[in-house]
Amino acid sequence: MRYFLALGSLVLGIVLLIFGAGQRAFLAGQHDIHMEGSLPAANYVVLEGAELSKIPGTQRFDFGKQDATVVIGNTVDVRAWVAVSGHTPVQIDAENRAFVAGQASAADAEVTLPEQAVQLSDSDLWSFVAASDGDKTLNFETTVQPWQAVLVAQNADTAASAFSVHWHETYNTPWAGPLLSAGALFTLCGLVLYILFVDRDRRGLGPQRGKRGPLPGIRGSFKRKAKVDPIYQNSGAVAAAEDAVATTETPTADTVSETGAIDTVETDANTGAEAAGEPEATAAADEPKGAAKMQANKPAAARRRLAAVVALPLVTGLTLAGCSAEYWPQFGADDKPNAVDGVRVPTVSETQLSKIIEDVVSVAYEADTKTDAKLLESRFTEDAIKQREANYKIKAAVAEYPVKLPFLRYERLGYELVQQTEGWPRTVFVTLAAADTAEGVTAGTAGADSGAIGVLLQQASPFENFKAARVLTLRGALPEASPTEEGTAVLDNKLQTLQLSPENLGTIYAQMLAQGSAAVPQAELFNTTGDPVLSSGGNAWVEAEQARTAGQEASASYSVEAQVEGNALALSTGTGGAIVFTTVLENRTVQAGDNSEITVSNVVKAISGLDGKKKKVVQQVQHQLVFFVPRAEANEKIQLLGSSSEIIGAHE
Repeated sequence: MRYFLALGSLVLGIVLLIFGAGQRAFLAGQHDIHMEGSLPAANYVVLEGAELSKIPGTQRFDFGKQDATVVIGNTVDVRAWVAVSGHTPVQIDAENRAFVAGQASAADAEVTLPEQAVQLSDSDLWSFVAASDGDKTLNFETTVQPWQAVLVAQNADTAASAFSVHWHETYNTPWAGPLLSAGALFTLCGLVLYILFVDRDRRGLGPQRGKRGPLPGIRGSFKRKAKVDPIYQNSGAVAAAEDAVATTETPTADTVSETGAIDTVETDANTGAEAAGEPEATAAADEPKGAAKMQANKPAAARRRLAAVVALPLVTGLTLAGCSAEYWPQFGADDKPNAVDGVRVPTVSETQLSKIIEDVVSVAYEADTKTDAKLLESRFTEDAIKQREANYKIKAAVAEYPVKLPFLRYERLGYELVQQTEGWPRTVFVTLAAADTAEGVTAGTAGADSGAIGVLLQQASPFENFKAARVLTLRGALPEASPTEEGTAVLDNKLQTLQLSPENLGTIYAQMLAQGSAAVPQAELFNTTGDPVLSSGGNAWVEAEQARTAGQEASASYSVEAQVEGNALALSTGTGGAIVFTTVLENRTVQAGDNSEITVSNVVKAISGLDGKKKKVVQQVQHQLVFFVPRAEANEKIQLLGSSSEIIGAHE
């Protein structure tokens, strides 16, 4: 009966393994789907990911030899791009497995192209770009997410052209995993029970004295019978004695009398001697001495073979079942493959951001090494390009100019804030490592001593790329912020939940710069320790110049004014505070006294074209600033996180 239990478990396990493997091999359904269609004769054709996701699996697109460009991006970005000219959507009839061209949309009259609109293939909106001029086949393999779309751009006069999409669907066998795992478990249990029962029966056949360890009955079956030393085989007595003992211990029906007594059977001693024989004795004598060692290793080898047999079904089942979700039922999963509810669609993906930063760094490197401001126009704007244009002009005329530009290099430091939005403009703040000098540039002509650079990137419209609006040298640690994948928000400049609203922050700081911190009551909200702008510019500059010229015969007066330039930009940190960017323009005035004039310096001459001697010179210094502004109830002070100052102009 015991063996029926073991064999039943073993048979059940094998059946479950067969069913599990059968579902995986034969019941998974069709997993390769191929559909062909034709692209409508239109400038832009759009296949949205929500349509493509009706058939799950990895997609392979084949557009043949067409003169076309294919890009993949967020659906909202694709729609924004085609709004200026209209498009034709292509939908999928999943039941009939056919592509259906939808109603063409007209151009949006309210959308206009900027003067310097980028080409489709060069836009920052796309995570994938493929193009062909018609000489080579345009095909690629990818997985279009439900929130993405495929945009095909072709010539307006191009006739309808064929294309195809091939889906390779991953097997969906939700019960293969449970069946294979259960089969492996029952098979293992059956083998273990069978081995235990066999061992139990073997131990009942004789005494087990001197046997230790697990499964002594089974181990005993693998041992050879010990050989008898030839010196005891002279007369064959040993063999006869063994036969006699065997006959006595195991009586047969013939030796038992009717009364139950056991009859005595005579044994011929010569028979035992003949059975032993001379050849066997000689073989035993000639056996190598290492035979005993080999005999001792037999139980260990048997145990290894036994372990391998036991582990085989378990390893096979677990290997086949695997850990992939496609082998197991997904309880509570959404039946709609194109559902995107609850999915946070990134405004700028990691692939896009890496490309943007790499391009900005490349443009900055080329422009800095060649000191050519025109090279900056594709990736720099606003204060960032003003700073570098002025620095290039001064460096061209004054080699010893001490103000150094921070060279950017593609080494991201991990602190990044990406605005989460579907509209424009869009903002991204990243931190990069700074290089002391660029390759091929003599030390002292450019570079920065800081180890971190903050770059504020902005995209004005879907037809323009991200450009560096501010580049600042950072100081100290940055405030805690939410993870990059969660995104951030641009705050209202009139927000009152901060210690200072973003629109007032620059104004208060400009007053501190021009008048000194002691003269401004709101200065107590700021941590001014080690502030490089307040310690060298504004009122501090006036005091330093007055002290420097105190003993000179020609008198001059020094004054300074400061005001906010442009609008502030505030990004939420996600923890209650904000990172605020603002720019303060400082006007440093030098007024000559009676009967005297001021000699125009080489720096002023290079930046403004002024020359000779003047009665009055006004230098314009631009301060790019970034602050951390805590929430109103926090017991913290406003901290200057970074700055960048440069003389950008001068006049009389």
